[in-house]
Amino acid sequence: MLSNKGHKKLRRMVRVWHENHYLEELPDYILGLIETTQCDSDLVCGWGPFNTGCSDPFRLCCICHDIEYVKEELGLQTKTRKQVDDEFKQCMERCIEQGKGTKARARLYYAIVRSPIGWLAWNT
Repeated sequence: MLSNKGHKKLRRMVRVWHENHYLEELPDYILGLIETTQCDSDLVCGWGPFNTGCSDPFRLCCICHDIEYVKEELGLQTKTRKQVDDEFKQCMERCIEQGKGTKARARLYYAIVRSPIGWLAWNT
């Protein structure tokens, strides 16, 4: 989940992208913008005091996950929340295979997105 400022940034990116590109390319387009700039502390895992910062090993997974939630908010989502959350889990598992992050952290993040907190974020 993002801070309000980060959420607004992603909404702008999604809207601009959607007006000019094919929807299937969205994550690569936005991640390209994110990776070419210095770390934006609004585009990270967590929010507020629970923000894990720019060095979080699952940061790009979190951003992709947040993009999918923004797509739902904008009426552009073709996947279910469970599919989106499972893709997030798979992304974190790939990071772990590459020696980034821990299984315990991945399980915690997945539990959070599948909890009522995740439901609330998907439905608002």
